[in-house]
Amino acid sequence: MLWWHHRGLLQRYLRDLLTAEWSALRPGQFALATEFWTDAMRIDLDLGADSLELMRLATSLSCAIHLHESGIEDQLLARLRFGQWVDMAAEGLERFSGALTFSTSGSTGVAKPCRHAL
Repeated sequence: MLWWHHRGLLQRYLRDLLTAEWSALRPGQFALATEFWTDAMRIDLDLGADSLELMRLATSLSCAIHLHESGIEDQLLARLRFGQWVDMAAEGLERFSGALTFSTSGSTGVAKPCRHAL
């Protein structure tokens, strides 16, 4: 079984990715309690992300799992529930699963993307 077929693993990956991005967007704010995220949670309303933050969260997800390679990256902002993003991530990985991109921490400068072949 491929890891993105396991919904729980994919949910955890997205929660961690979005939490890290959220921390960069709002440094010094409270940490998001990811164990309470549900598929019904709205990224805009329940997390309180404004339109620019939504763009950054969507871009971060798209870049990390290469949604631009699957052709569905433009649908993220039309579907704002966490479960919908998990479903779209799974669909995107079904279409293209050649690479993942991780970012460096940026502790010594600007964070840099690091592409890893799968």
